[in-house]
Amino acid sequence: MKRTLKEEIKYNFKKYRIAYIFIAPTVIGMTIMHFIPIVQGIYMSFLRLNNFTLNQYLGAPFVLFKNYYDILLNPNSPMSIGIYDSIRNTIFYAIMVTMGQIGLGMIVALMLSNDFKGRSLVRTLFLFSWIVPTYVTGILWGFMWQRSIGIINVILYDYLKIHIIAEKINPILKLIGFDKVMSVINYMIIKINFLLMLPRRIPGSVFFRFVAYILLAFILYQLIYGMYKLIRKRSKGYSVLFVLVSIMVLIIAYYHVTFPTLLSTNYKPFWLVGPNTIWAIIVPTIWRYWPMSMLMLLAGLQNIPQSLYDAATIDGANRWTAFWKITWPMLKPVWMILILFGMIYNVYSFNIVIMMFGNGAGFPGEWGDLMMTNIFRNSFMRWDFGAGAATSVMLLIVMIVAVNIWFKFYRKTEESYF
Repeated sequence: MKRTLKEEIKYNFKKYRIAYIFIAPTVIGMTIMHFIPIVQGIYMSFLRLNNFTLNQYLGAPFVLFKNYYDILLNPNSPMSIGIYDSIRNTIFYAIMVTMGQIGLGMIVALMLSNDFKGRSLVRTLFLFSWIVPTYVTGILWGFMWQRSIGIINVILYDYLKIHIIAEKINPILKLIGFDKVMSVINYMIIKINFLLMLPRRIPGSVFFRFVAYILLAFILYQLIYGMYKLIRKRSKGYSVLFVLVSIMVLIIAYYHVTFPTLLSTNYKPFWLVGPNTIWAIIVPTIWRYWPMSMLMLLAGLQNIPQSLYDAATIDGANRWTAFWKITWPMLKPVWMILILFGMIYNVYSFNIVIMMFGNGAGFPGEWGDLMMTNIFRNSFMRWDFGAGAATSVMLLIVMIVAVNIWFKFYRKTEESYF
């Protein structure tokens, strides 16, 4: 006889009551620590909860979607200041840091996979940056990026004498036309900015416009075709590479990053002001978190059978071919997990950024502002917790969608791997 839903629930509870008893504390703790604050934050995003109504707390005036409108669509609202800059910066920052962590972790993991004297000591030393607390990392790198006394500029200009090197090689670069090539590339990037509907018009010759249009068309073609091959499960390593490069070029173009004039500068650059700010944030974050990628990739490398490499050597494959045909595919579950971790950690990155600029009270400016610093500024500096909650909810929705997309790709990875 078929049981009703009520009878089925009662039967399962009796059958698995011991398991339910053991998991009950975890469920209760997760509900108190996670579920209730999330629901409360969503409700707060519909309230006018600022310094004038803070004493009313959840009884503050209900304004429905006004906070969302003020943040995204109302240019006269102070809560909308810097929101699109922070979105743009967060996307660029998260992608660059994630790629940097995985890339650096892969290089070091490949090095440590070889047996050499002192390998354990080297591996321990590489973990140093991961041991340092994030707020210490922010303060430390904030001093290192200082223009006059920072160790970065001291090494580049006082010891390496990069400005003297630039003076010697600049005539050679001009002789071979490198400066004109850089001008064309810079113009292409600016032109792509225009094509992506940035509110600025850059005049130029018909030839430059034609080249920029061809470049943009090629990038979009590679992106669409590469995504098609990925979805149809007919992708190879270079297809993934084309997709990543195409996305990066479009992001950099939208971000309006032109090639730096490092080879023509005679002064120490400002790293914490202007367009260099985002790179001053990216580098410390990579330095802080890359050892985790290294450890996970090293563990994955140790699980790859040596017989696969021996067979590849017999077939005449070199190291580069063995890497792309054996190592990289076998490590796919590992770097897929690292992409997920990087996406989550870097989007919600806060400590390093906030400590680099003003010891917790600073503002990195339009070139370095992230979503988390925007939320912090709205909530705890402008005292508008409704706007801060609304921005947090929007970020939560975007991350839920992104994680679901990641899970679809990961399921395909598991099917192909196992």
